[in-house]
Formats: sequence, structure tokens, C-alpha cells
Amino acid sequence: SVFTSVYTTLEQTKYNIINFVLTDRRERPFNPNFGAGIRTRLFEQITVDDLDNLKQSVSNQIESYFPNVIVNSLDITSNVNDNSISMTLKYSLKNIKSSDSLVLKIQNA
Repeated sequence: SVFTSVYTTLEQTKYNIINFVLTDRRERPFNPNFGAGIRTRLFEQITVDDLDNLKQSVSNQIESYFPNVIVNSLDITSNVNDNSISMTLKYSLKNIKSSDSLVLKIQNA
């Protein structure tokens, strides 16, 4: 099969967050505000202030779109040599008291 089945709330939440982070705003027709919009930042000069703003924005959006998720830590770094943004997210779920982490590297292909 094309898709891997998930059987736990923790796994499903992880895949939903990955989908959210990799989606750009205005990419979903009936939900134009959905998405972190990180890929659009790959073509900009990213400063420390931009990373702080991006970190705050992504953290707020995750907590807004996923009310059962508590963001424990979020680290976003950029690498100008390969034009990429790396994101490390540690989060926990309110309802089941479990935690997980997610590491993504978004790169201009």
C-alpha cells in the first residue's frame, strides 16, 4: 500500500504536525490559513530575528491548530550553505500524557 497505517493517537498527531509544517499557507483551497509556511522562507536571507519570529509563529500555530498538543521546545535553525531550514520539535499530548519529538529538514530541491 502507499500509506502506512497508524494505530495510536501519538503517531497520528506526529503525521498531522508533519503535514502542517510542510504545507504552505493558501495551499489548501478551503482552509487558506492552514500551514506553517516554512518553505517560503527558503528563498530569503534569514536573520536571527527572523528565526525567532518563525519559531514563535510556528509554535503558536501548532498550539492553535492542534489543541491537544503542548509544545515543550521548538528549535529552528537555517543553513545558508545548502539553503535549508532544520526544525526540532518536542511536544506532548494533553489527553494521554505522552511525549514525542520530531526532526525535519526542509530543503530547496
